[in-house]
Amino acid sequence: MDDAQKVIEAVGQYRLYQNLQKTEDCKDVSFYDVKTYHKILYALAPYQEASGKFRQSNNIVTKGTLKTTDYTKLDQEFMVLSKDFDINILCMEAMSHSGVIEHAVKAHYQLVILHAFPDGNGRVSRAFMNRLLTCRNIPAIYFYNEEKLQYIKNLKYIDEYKNYTGLFVQVYKAIIFFG
Repeated sequence: MDDAQKVIEAVGQYRLYQNLQKTEDCKDVSFYDVKTYHKILYALAPYQEASGKFRQSNNIVTKGTLKTTDYTKLDQEFMVLSKDFDINILCMEAMSHSGVIEHAVKAHYQLVILHAFPDGNGRVSRAFMNRLLTCRNIPAIYFYNEEKLQYIKNLKYIDEYKNYTGLFVQVYKAIIFFG
């Protein structure tokens, strides 16, 4: 990636998080917000017409071996996940903070596996997780470069064993130590 592309992506990320700070109410959150987040992330990038749109081919996750959703099933899977999410979002105000964190982590993982976009899926899914956290006054998190390898291992572990413990712990640590 060249320097210009890095700058464009950094500015997109900045604009995305600026947008997240404007909204407060959890009831306004929708699984479909990720399409808007993707549009904001790539608003300044070349080929803007593809931003916010699902990928049209299968992909390979370059830094892992996660099994992503077949592109022909994206709309169907997205709709199912959205319905499940909408049911849970109605209960979020009554959830404990740990319940919100676990709900946010699971929604994040579902978006990672869906891998709906050609690029930016991790950034968009982490932004969505942060949106869920901050709407309940839980600090947003960030994984530093040295934590990314463990993050990817945790995602792979969920993929293989359906066990979220590692990612839960990593998110809790990020909230406690950096939040």
